[in-house]
Amino acid sequence: LIMIIVWIWGELAHLSEDTLRDARFGLLERYVMTPSHHRVHHSRNDLYMDTNFSNLLNVWDLVFRTYQRELPHVRPEYGIT
Repeated sequence: LIMIIVWIWGELAHLSEDTLRDARFGLLERYVMTPSHHRVHHSRNDLYMDTNFSNLLNVWDLVFRTYQRELPHVRPEYGIT
């Protein structure tokens, strides 16, 4: 059941990347993965590299200090280095 929930949430994050451009969830954003986190995870900016590995809950990113929110003045650039 947990794997199904995680899979569905991951799919929604990918879908909402196109439908909800900003896609920020306020206070909830600190604890669950959002499309904003997903953009940061896939960006090649030095600030954003190797961050936001979680798929649903950001607990492990907070524990291992790999959590990075999307900053308004640093636009994520997709791609590889």
